[in-house]
Amino acid sequence: MTATLDLRAPAKVNLSLEVLARLPNGYHQLDTWMHKVSLFDHLSLRLTGNVGIRLSCADMDVPADESNLVHRAAMAFYAEVGREPQVAITLRKKIPVAAGLGGGSSDCAATLQGLNHLHGSPLSRQRLMALGAGLGADVPFFLFPFPSARARGIGEQLMALPPLHDCFLVLVNPGIAVSTKWVFANLPQEFSGRSQLNEWRNSPKTANYALTTAGKTYILGRALQRCLDFKLINDLEQVTIAKYPEILTIKEALLAQKSCGALMSGSGSTVFGLFRDKDDACSCAARLEVEYPHWRIMVTNPLDEAACSPELS
Repeated sequence: MTATLDLRAPAKVNLSLEVLARLPNGYHQLDTWMHKVSLFDHLSLRLTGNVGIRLSCADMDVPADESNLVHRAAMAFYAEVGREPQVAITLRKKIPVAAGLGGGSSDCAATLQGLNHLHGSPLSRQRLMALGAGLGADVPFFLFPFPSARARGIGEQLMALPPLHDCFLVLVNPGIAVSTKWVFANLPQEFSGRSQLNEWRNSPKTANYALTTAGKTYILGRALQRCLDFKLINDLEQVTIAKYPEILTIKEALLAQKSCGALMSGSGSTVFGLFRDKDDACSCAARLEVEYPHWRIMVTNPLDEAACSPELS
């Protein structure tokens, strides 16, 4: 049994996010297309032989206590396998916190995978995904062995989709931490299904469709010569932009720099711009860094099947 393990945990973007209905328990039924991208947190797991979970993280914005999803994942794993926890975990953050990129959920998933590997794989992938679903809605996606998936329900119903190729994403984070709970709590209270949502989406003040050079709804399949029936849309955008108008500023800035479409990921505050050409993506990032030095700007690409593993070592 290997006693030490280094892993990487990828970020994700929501290429499409539609809220279908509010459930009686207060959760929301979603239909979303998520894609893992080449921005990673890094974790080191070490079995110590001493009872307890020791979590360390140099990022002062990340709590290294029982509230951290990494710590909660370790507790859940050891409870599931009926063992006392004996692990030290070092977390190195590269994914912005509370940014709509799934960093915490990805770290959680990597912890579950890593501990399972260190202890001889006592849990199947299905059991790990069920365990992850109890920790966070996006965790099953990061345990799913594919880079691109359609997620329905509250995120637990996953179907693999072909990964994107030959495109690049510029991620822009304005340094604003957005509470996912707050965003969902501030969705319109009156809707009960798709018909009312469509009316809300099509209202003149709605900003949740991706901005495009044509000024119309952006069909991702057409722009990237694909045949997927998805629109670049995020039903959470209107709520987040109302409180943080910087997000709309970012979308417009990306579009002005040859992005073929720009959209907020998840509940925000990160916005991504899609580019067909890497040079255009890098040029956009360089210009925005000069014009908006307080923004964090990252050039990434969609992961493929070979690159989406946690790189157990």
